[in-house]
Amino acid sequence: MAIKQLIKFNYNESIFLNNLRNKKYVRKNSINSKKISLKTHDLWFRNFLMNKNNKFYLIKYYKKNIGYIRVELKKNKFIVSWALLNQFKGKGIMAKNLKKVTNNKKIKYTAIIKKNNLASIKVAKKSGFKFCSSDKNLSFVK
Repeated sequence: MAIKQLIKFNYNESIFLNNLRNKKYVRKNSINSKKISLKTHDLWFRNFLMNKNNKFYLIKYYKKNIGYIRVELKKNKFIVSWALLNQFKGKGIMAKNLKKVTNNKKIKYTAIIKKNNLASIKVAKKSGFKFCSSDKNLSFVK
């Protein structure tokens, strides 16, 4: 298993990310659960990568894309989000890679997770995130 940081726009990677993002089980657990068109995603993705503070990582298994981790600077906070193909869940893959991506002790990372997204709550805790606040969603910080 490998993790690759995306630095410049690549159409094939954008297609994978958009397809994964639009899967029903991913949208159900996303803060924004609306479907996103490929055209809209491509524009967002290009802009996202232009900000040097933002980071996007592809998780690969035998050269096949299986998931992603996104780190985005918003209002002086680094917000972390992730998604993984269903068949790779429950194997510790995401927790291991999330821990790697968020290992910089000088940066405070925040994950905002829906209360019913038990899998992501478990990943956050296994990656070293601690519960910090609650409203309609849960917040975790590292």
